Amino acid sequence: MPPDLDELGLLRLLQLTSPSLPVGAFAWSQGLEAAVQANWIGNEAQAVDWLTAVLDQALARLDVPVLLRLHEAITTQDIDISAQWNRWLLACRETRELLQEDTHIGAALLRLLLDLDAPVAQRWQASQGGKPLSYTAAFALATVHADLPARMAVLGYLWAWSENQATALIKLGVLGQTGAQRLLNRLHPAIRAALDSGLNLEDDELGMALPGLALASAHHEIQHSRLFRS
Repeated sequence: MPPDLDELGLLRLLQLTSPSLPVGAFAWSQGLEAAVQANWIGNEAQAVDWLTAVLDQALARLDVPVLLRLHEAITTQDIDISAQWNRWLLACRETRELLQEDTHIGAALLRLLLDLDAPVAQRWQASQGGKPLSYTAAFALATVHADLPARMAVLGYLWAWSENQATALIKLGVLGQTGAQRLLNRLHPAIRAALDSGLNLEDDELGMALPGLALASAHHEIQHSRLFRS
C-alpha cells in the first residue's frame, strides 16, 4: 500500500471509484458506441489501442493535470482558481455530447456530496451554484472531502474511467467478461504513464487533440439506434 494512503483512505478511494456510485456514468460511452458502429473498434486489440491513445493523448494532457490543479486549489479553498480551471476544462470538450456527459455526471456527483453534507461541496455550491460543473472538478471536490492525496485522486479517476470504458465495450458486444479483464490489465501501464506524464506538465503545455474521438462523438449525436447517451 502506498505510504500516503492508509486503509481508511483506500476504502474512501474504492467507494469513489465504485460502479455503484450513483452518478450515472454507466449511461455514457464517450464516443465508443459510434466507434464500434463505424467498425473502428471491433476486437480486443483495437479496443486497447483506442483506450491507450485516449489515455496518452487526452487524459494525460488535459484531465490529469487539471485535476491536480483543481485538487490543490480546492484544498486551499481557492474557489476562484478552481472555478477558472473548471470553466477552462469544459471549454475543451469538443462536442455537445462530451460536454453534456461531463456536466451531467459532475452535477450528479455534486448532488451526492451535498446529500452527504460535505463542507467542500457546500462551499462550492454557495459560490458557484447553478454554474456547470465538470466531472473532473466534482471528483476533485470528492477526493478533497475524502482527504485523499492528489496522486491517489488521479489514479482513482483514471481507473474509474478505464473501468467504465471496459463495461461499455462489454455492453456493445466487443468484449466478454474475461476480455474486459485482459483489457484492464493491459491498460495498467498506460494509466501509470498518464499519471506520471500529467504530473510534469506546465500550464502552457495543457491541451489535447484527438480528431478520431471528436468525430466518433459527433457521429453519435445523429446515430439512429444507440444504447448510450454519448
